[in-house]
Parts: sequence; C-alpha cells; structure tokens
Amino acid sequence: MVEELLLASLPTDDESRTFHLLYSSYAILSVTDEALAAQPFIDNPDAAEHALTGLLEQAQASGAADPDADARTEAISLLAMAAAMGTSILVGQRRPESAIAVLRHHLDRIFTTAETPERGADRG
Repeated sequence: MVEELLLASLPTDDESRTFHLLYSSYAILSVTDEALAAQPFIDNPDAAEHALTGLLEQAQASGAADPDADARTEAISLLAMAAAMGTSILVGQRRPESAIAVLRHHLDRIFTTAETPERGADRG
C-alpha cells in the first residue's frame, strides 16, 4: 500500500501528468498571488502524510518494517522524494522507471521484508 500511494503521485501517464502540472502550477502561483495564498488549495494538506505514517506504523507493528525508523520522518521524506521525482519526470530529467526505482530503493531500506510476492514478481 505504501508503494502504491507513492507511485500514484508520480506523473506516469497523461492523467497523472495533468494533475501534477495543475497542482504544481497552483502551488507556485499561491506563493506570489495573495488571493490564492489566503485560501488553502487542498482541504487537508497533511492527509497523505498522516496516511503514510499510519501505514508505516502498521508495518512496524507487524514486523515488516524497521522498528527503529521514525515513521513520521520516513513518511515526510518519502512524500518529498516522490514530489521531487514527479517534477524531475515532468521536466525530462528522469524517466518514470528511474524515479520508481529510486523510490523502491528507499522502501527496501525501510521494509525488512523486501521480497513480498507482489514486489518479487516485479523484480524478475
């Protein structure tokens, strides 16, 4: 679930690319436009962070993730990385496959059971 949440945020097809462009554009405009800055452009800006933190804590409790990792810090880091990877895909610096590989590398660092049946099939 953690991997799917992060991968869903990457602009890997036309629909997600459009979403990423609109979201990024609105965020940048809100920095310089007082009217936009006065109103939040998403209802709950911390929802993804809370959800990801909860998923990481569940994984820790089940023994699937590093028990010494700080779940909130890892969630913040992973979301920031996914956002930066999304921008790097948009500007042509990185291909989606490369961004996905980097995210999976970091997930493998957190999760103690790197080879789940779903993930193992992806690795060939």
